[in-house]
Amino acid sequence: MTSHFVLAAALVGLGRMAEAREAVRAGLDLNPTFTIARYRASPSSDNPRYFASLTRILDHLCKAGVPDG
Repeated sequence: MTSHFVLAAALVGLGRMAEAREAVRAGLDLNPTFTIARYRASPSSDNPRYFASLTRILDHLCKAGVPDG
């Protein structure tokens, strides 16, 4: 289910906002409780590079319209 949100973040990075918002809508249809806060609270790594990229991913998710909390 998070694949839609990862796709949305990537599309924001490419400047394809309309497609990013579509991916978010599809993701929220499957998981309506997904939020940036919940994603941030469940890191899958303690690697510093992961955390550096996580900040960018969360920013892109916000821009794509994922609810914050």
